[in-house]
Amino acid sequence: MTRTAFALSAALSTLAAAGAVSAQSTPDYTADLNAMPARPVATVPTPQPESRPVESRTVPQPEPAAPPPTQAAPQPQTRPQPATPAPVSAAPEPRPTASASAPPAPTPAPASTAPAAPRALTRAELEALPFAVTLPEGYTLTAGRPGPDFQVWTVRKGGLAQLMIYAGPNAQFPIHDGEMVEAGGRTTVVVMEEGRRRALEHLFRQSAAPNHIHVWIASVDGADRDRAEAIGHGVSPR
Repeated sequence: MTRTAFALSAALSTLAAAGAVSAQSTPDYTADLNAMPARPVATVPTPQPESRPVESRTVPQPEPAAPPPTQAAPQPQTRPQPATPAPVSAAPEPRPTASASAPPAPTPAPASTAPAAPRALTRAELEALPFAVTLPEGYTLTAGRPGPDFQVWTVRKGGLAQLMIYAGPNAQFPIHDGEMVEAGGRTTVVVMEEGRRRALEHLFRQSAAPNHIHVWIASVDGADRDRAEAIGHGVSPR
């Protein structure tokens, strides 16, 4: 055995002996620890997630559609029943006494009659007028209702007025619009009708009553208008 190997072997033996001695002198910490009572292990609480209150949201529900209106069934019309009249006891009729007298029957009112047609003046009445007038065949003169100080007469043919004559203190002259002509002691109103001159009215003025005698043609046309104009020309105060 070489010197080097011998030295190495000796070193190893020395180390083994030192290890044994060290093992005997070194306390057994593992055994001591196992012999000691067990310590409670502190448990760390596991953090729990924070719970937040959940807001409750009310979801609006759609309103149910209103049912369509139903037509009311027509009610049968009931006819009102006539009320039954209460029985009426017949009262005894009073007996007429001898002193009671029946009232006289009313006299019936006379039936209304149509107004009488205007009366034509007689020859004597014509002679008493404050004016003179010549009436052709078929024409008459009638008098109207007199006023307090005037009178109006009408020349008629078949009941239709042809010419009017006024006698009184104040005549409504002129009635027609036209040319004023002074001739024969009178004032005449002349107008143009259908290309010809026509005298429609005349006014006589005098100091004695009647102060005015007014003559004018009525609303006639054709041949009646021509004849009425001719009669008016023949009127003159007395």
